[in-house]
Amino acid sequence: MNMILVIEDEVLIRESICDVLILNGFETINESNGESGLQRAYSLKPDLILCDINMPKISGLDVLKEIRANEE
Repeated sequence: MNMILVIEDEVLIRESICDVLILNGFETINESNGESGLQRAYSLKPDLILCDINMPKISGLDVLKEIRANEE
């Protein structure tokens, strides 16, 4: 099963995305900000990350830069 990490600060949007993904057979993990999302990405190594751009703590663009800079 493919694992998808959803990083989104809006609760209803995050829950809706996860519901649709689960109904289509995906395993989901969700986080409400870029900082905790990065931690989960490094520890679980999901197959795909869906990330909002405007979030508290670390923006989605900074999450992308951080992940791309990591050689793992």
